[in-house]
Amino acid sequence: MEQKDRFGRTEAEFLAQYDENKYRHPSVTVDMAIFTPDAKKLLLIRRKNHPFIGGWALPGGFVDMEEDLESAAKRELFEETGVKGASLKQVMTFGAPYRDPRTRVISVLYTAVLPEINPTAGDDAAEAEVFDLDCTLLGVSDGCERLRIRAVSKTGEIAVESIVGYRTDGFCESVEVLGRGNSENAFASDHAAMIFMAYRAVKALAAD
Repeated sequence: MEQKDRFGRTEAEFLAQYDENKYRHPSVTVDMAIFTPDAKKLLLIRRKNHPFIGGWALPGGFVDMEEDLESAAKRELFEETGVKGASLKQVMTFGAPYRDPRTRVISVLYTAVLPEINPTAGDDAAEAEVFDLDCTLLGVSDGCERLRIRAVSKTGEIAVESIVGYRTDGFCESVEVLGRGNSENAFASDHAAMIFMAYRAVKALAAD
């Protein structure tokens, strides 16, 4: 016998009356950190549109209603950079309430390594370029590691950096952006924190 809820509705009846617009709900995006195997080079895009227009960021975008997360990641990576064929691995999810000024956005971070990265900017990307990446530990205070995440273009003309704070108790990890660093350019949104976590994941895989 089909189960009914306290209002006497079957599941089909409940779904027929369900209004998805009754409650506010977050959007979901995917972002991709694509490295060379030594994790010393990273693919970035310069944002063409608001928010963070003109800023350097990981390629990424919104998940369509009818696609799974990995399909969305591969689609966005190709649309923004022309890169395809990457074996993506999910790293973690970022969901601070105000990380995106448009609305509440939860982002699923993916990473991959490619022996060669030859990007071509497209879609929401004004530029796509491979940067030299440096992650430097600045110090530790009250169990929080302060790290500078710095990316430099191949010509040396563009430097992007932010400071992140990382904590772990061996079971739970947390990371947040603490400041802009010494560069005129900081990474868009919380992408410096994303880059650090993806960097850690790639280095851990290389060590296995």
